[in-house]
Amino acid sequence: MEKLRCFYSAVAPVKMLQVWAALIIGSSAFVRAGDSGGTIYEWGMAIPGWMTVKSALTNCVQVSGNSGWSLALREDGTMLAWGSDSYGQTRIPENATNIAYSHAGWRHGVAARRDGTLVEWGLATNWASAFPHWVTNAVQVAGGDFHSGALLGDGTVFVWGTRQLTTNVPPQVTDVVQIASGWYHLLALKRDGTVIAWGESAGGQDNTPPANATNIISIACGPFHNVALRADGMVVAWGLNNEGQCDVPGDLRDVVAVGAGRLHTIAILADGTVRIWGGGEQGQLDIPPGASKALYAGQSHYQVQIIKTSAISPPTGLRIVNP
Repeated sequence: MEKLRCFYSAVAPVKMLQVWAALIIGSSAFVRAGDSGGTIYEWGMAIPGWMTVKSALTNCVQVSGNSGWSLALREDGTMLAWGSDSYGQTRIPENATNIAYSHAGWRHGVAARRDGTLVEWGLATNWASAFPHWVTNAVQVAGGDFHSGALLGDGTVFVWGTRQLTTNVPPQVTDVVQIASGWYHLLALKRDGTVIAWGESAGGQDNTPPANATNIISIACGPFHNVALRADGMVVAWGLNNEGQCDVPGDLRDVVAVGAGRLHTIAILADGTVRIWGGGEQGQLDIPPGASKALYAGQSHYQVQIIKTSAISPPTGLRIVNP
């Protein structure tokens, strides 16, 4: 994970000192530096199979989810998946080893190996001819509905798949330190703290970053809305706001990580407090006691996932993946 650790320290050199190895890119989870053995918990919509979690989930350092399935990355570079398998997205290919970063797309998975090469599976077989076999310097990936993106070590972004956004990457997408993907659009965070958006607005949202999206250190996407963390610990959200997912609470301060779900948005504060707002009809706003220190908001899940460290007692009221 050495390549990614350098990358994260460049993304957030100030706010994330206490979580310098944090996996918060693109709507992801984080684990504090020095912690090992992450146990994953989920709450929210309990559709059969969505929370049928793997018993072998130990030492997890990252978790992502999308449209009813979840993908976990372990410290040893292996992955495990569970949930909906309509296109084989939970069947990890044999060559998906030594993984440094992974992400669950709508019906496909995409991952960057520690050597900078890529692997993709599931619905991605529909655009296999576009897969970039030539990439050897990928440091982060993001999956949408019918596309995938990779952030390369030189700060450029390559996008492939069947969406138009794969061919119209804006020329100013350079010196990028982080990417995030919605279903039909992409965000790129530049080293200077500005955010660039491109793609379709199929949900009726405007993906153009607002004027106060400055000095950004982290970004995340839901299917149709976006959230960004500023260096001063404040949060900016924009896009589709049909359930209040972009209505950032006025008292929100000292945020160190953000995530975006299907109709909800999540922030975790420096003191470990978890805040969730937006649509909560499936219980995703009902934060269980003790849920802190790590979190993930699945892009299209009506549920919330967190990684708890081995040093913290499991909270009550959560479905335990690895008891």
